[in-house]
Amino acid sequence: MNKIISYICLLSLSFLLGDRYLIQPVIAQNPPPRETFEFNPPDNGAPGGNRSGSSGNTGSRDDCPNVETDITAFIPPTNWGNTLAERPTFWFYIPYQQGRLTLILRDEDTTNSVPRINRISYDINNGGGIIGFPIPETVPALEVNHAYRWRVYFNCKPNIQPSPTGIQGVVQRVAKNAAFTPQLTANTSIQERINLYANQGLWYEAITTLIASRRAQPKEQQLNQIWSDLLSHPNVELAEFISQPLVDCCQNVIAE
Repeated sequence: MNKIISYICLLSLSFLLGDRYLIQPVIAQNPPPRETFEFNPPDNGAPGGNRSGSSGNTGSRDDCPNVETDITAFIPPTNWGNTLAERPTFWFYIPYQQGRLTLILRDEDTTNSVPRINRISYDINNGGGIIGFPIPETVPALEVNHAYRWRVYFNCKPNIQPSPTGIQGVVQRVAKNAAFTPQLTANTSIQERINLYANQGLWYEAITTLIASRRAQPKEQQLNQIWSDLLSHPNVELAEFISQPLVDCCQNVIAE
């Protein structure tokens, strides 16, 4: 009898209070789908050269210790990269703790009787990772729609003339098209900007913006995922460097 009375009381209470105190089932929600990352390199063919010293069959450098992975340029396997910048930053994996890297830029425009050649040397005192080598302000800006072939020389002892590495490629400064600026303005987040650069085939903007963002927010998982997506992309093929540290560049930079 007592059980029946208790049940009737509980039922009456539920009618009075309604369903606001009843336990609602928890419905699992799937996370929103992650935006697909896509890098579209320019269709300019392959200009030749190597992006890794080991692929150039240059052998070991007498003044450098043996390393498992040689100097490697952070460029697509076509060895061609487009940029909007007057003076882009070149990114390399440098396995050595110290040395001197010399970057030589040559304008491929055949209309000039005397081709423009710039030689920039960087003294490295804290290597062993991915380093950005910016073109200094003392070097003339890249001209729009001009392609520049660059070559890399390196020695582990700064007082010794750097020797060829076999690493070379082409950088071309391109103009913004009419539709690009509104797109860039509309995409306000860092992730959206990086995706836009990558989709437009602007290699130097994509990787420089991404690295700067990862340095500013090293624990941001979405940036780390984009980094992994970029380096492992089939049009990039640099997945072996995903876990390599980002290292600051050089104090002494000489431009000739």
